[in-house]
Amino acid sequence: MSARRTSRSSLSMPEGFEDVLFGTTGLLTVMLVWALTQIGVPEVSKATLDAMSAALTSAQAQRDAAEEALKIETRHREASEESADRARQAKKAAQAAMEKAEQDRSDLEPKPCDLVLCFDRTASQNDVLDGVRTTAASLSEVGSRLSPRFRVGVVTYGGDGVTQFPLTEITSTSMTGQPSAGMQALRAHLDGLKTVTGEADVRGGMKAAAEMLRAGSNSNSRQLLTVLGDVGCWEMGSESENVRSAKGQVEAYTGGGPRNRVLSIFTGKDPEQAYRAEAIEFFKGVARWAGPSQGIYTDDISQLSASIVEALFGNKE
Repeated sequence: MSARRTSRSSLSMPEGFEDVLFGTTGLLTVMLVWALTQIGVPEVSKATLDAMSAALTSAQAQRDAAEEALKIETRHREASEESADRARQAKKAAQAAMEKAEQDRSDLEPKPCDLVLCFDRTASQNDVLDGVRTTAASLSEVGSRLSPRFRVGVVTYGGDGVTQFPLTEITSTSMTGQPSAGMQALRAHLDGLKTVTGEADVRGGMKAAAEMLRAGSNSNSRQLLTVLGDVGCWEMGSESENVRSAKGQVEAYTGGGPRNRVLSIFTGKDPEQAYRAEAIEFFKGVARWAGPSQGIYTDDISQLSASIVEALFGNKE
């Protein structure tokens, strides 16, 4: 027992060795920490941090300045585009104003004028024929003074078909009181017309009158087709076909120029007339086919001369 105890005692640590070992380890630890502090990331100075902060602030300022410059450029571009658009609109408006002023000036200048009187001369139209004769005399003086070339044509429709007096220049009465040759021919034609019995071919009359005006037209002239009557298109064949034909004639004529006018006059005086409402609607339709700026309707035959002068020389545009 004592021998085993002696052997074990001979292998034990010297007294105080653990303390020495602990102290050595602590010293090594302190030295390691010191070494790490010597070779670690060096401390950044305040001056360096301030410089970095200033650089960051400068970069942000440059970015903000660039964004503001971009905004300004965008605004300038938009303003430039808006200004260019306003300039284009102003130029367009100025051009339109110049064209309107030129058109107004042109409209005020005397122009050649052509008038065709197209009227029904069946038995119910005695008063109309007398009115046309009176009107022709007054128009010869008015027209020749308002136009450098005033021409009048006549188309009648009735039981014996369609008759025509071609467009003829009418000049003012001479100093001796002698009517012009054109006026004498016109009066002779009108004086020779008598009312007739039979059916009224208003479509045929309008066709002849429109063709007469189209044949004598030019781009600088004023033209007026005056249609007078008291019945519509139902007396000569198919009413619907005749209406379509009459409408086509009016549209073709007025389509030839903005100065081509139509004066439509319903001349019926009998309130008990058969199909009176339909006849009125037809003559209103004639003016309507011409368009709002080129067609006029009236039923006042007593103001024939004034209506013709207004329709021919007035400005409806």
